[in-house]
Amino acid sequence: MNVLITGISICGKSTLRRKLVSVLSRFEVPFFQYDADGFTTVRDARDTLQALDLEEVANVMQSGARLVLVEDVHGTMKSALNSLSAYDLILYVEPGFFSYFMFWLTRAKRWFENGKFAWTKDKGWEGTEKPHDFQNIPGIAKHLLRACFLRGRWVQDDLRAIYKTDIPVRRIKSRWTTKGPRFTYDF
Repeated sequence: MNVLITGISICGKSTLRRKLVSVLSRFEVPFFQYDADGFTTVRDARDTLQALDLEEVANVMQSGARLVLVEDVHGTMKSALNSLSAYDLILYVEPGFFSYFMFWLTRAKRWFENGKFAWTKDKGWEGTEKPHDFQNIPGIAKHLLRACFLRGRWVQDDLRAIYKTDIPVRRIKSRWTTKGPRFTYDF
């Protein structure tokens, strides 16, 4: 079974994937995982458990031998790792406005502390790479305000693309807390 974990940027997708990885590992369910963000450094030890390299993803997904979790923020777009039809289930992580703002504010604080922000696979990091450099504030603020302003449209665009398919979808609400994202799902 191939499962896509998707949603708009900075809404808890990685945390959800890691929680699933922890549960699957605890119950010894065979699985593979892949994070399409393409980070070159390990952000969490759970990211290495049964992790696939990009070159392996297509073959493993086609084999159908195991559960495969793919986290892809671009899952509904043309730039996605795979087309939506490659998945048997879609988990859509959806933050409310206040939570989304708080997720971004938390990320903005971390970006300011590190001196770099807005990582992309193509360009890498933006910023001066100097911690607490006030020159980074306009760029960080631009990304934060743009994301909060466009949140609703991005969610609508994603859901419109997803609901054009016959793939089962589970919308998972993400909520910001001081201890990290919390998830709720209505059956």
